[in-house]
Amino acid sequence: MQAVMKVIESQNFISHQFDSQKQDIDFLKDDNISIHQTIDSILDENKQLRNTLNKLEYETVKQDLEVRGVPYVENENLDDIFQKIATKINASIEMYKPSQVYRVLLKSHQDTGERNQTPPIIVKLASQTSRDEFINLKKSFGQLTAKDIGYSSTSQIFLGERLTSSTKHLLWMARTTKEATGYKYAWVKHGKVFMRKSDTSKPLQIAQISDVPH
Repeated sequence: MQAVMKVIESQNFISHQFDSQKQDIDFLKDDNISIHQTIDSILDENKQLRNTLNKLEYETVKQDLEVRGVPYVENENLDDIFQKIATKINASIEMYKPSQVYRVLLKSHQDTGERNQTPPIIVKLASQTSRDEFINLKKSFGQLTAKDIGYSSTSQIFLGERLTSSTKHLLWMARTTKEATGYKYAWVKHGKVFMRKSDTSKPLQIAQISDVPH
């Protein structure tokens, strides 16, 4: 009987320990769920803040025209360069008279595809509409090279809307992955990145990295 009682006492002790450990595990599970919920909430808030910041940043650049492919030379006259471009594509310099023209120094970020590139010229026009009209005039004109405006270089000159750093990264991601994921096009319009598989398929908006097909 004494041996049986010891076995029972031992089993009761083990059972009590098991119940105590189970309570600890249940507590840890609940605590882990709470931590994950907090992390998800923080990540969601962080995403919203990034989106808000990107929208605010875009408001400051949405009327800016970005000119790429113009060789850099010391003591260059950027206003004169823009006027030559405007004249070449038959754009009225009076209608598209910029309030500011300057070069932007590029940071060598691999995630935006800007390594070892000539710094672009930024032209601040009167409005987003003016910028879009100027870009459309360039598209109607066709290919434009640096030689067309007086340089010896034959590098192509590209005109486009100025992008925020966040949008640049999304566009770079979209263009980097589009062929591997079966997409034909990746482009940006009014600060928003889109992808499309074919000429007739519906555009896919890339609002964040998780939207990029993989």
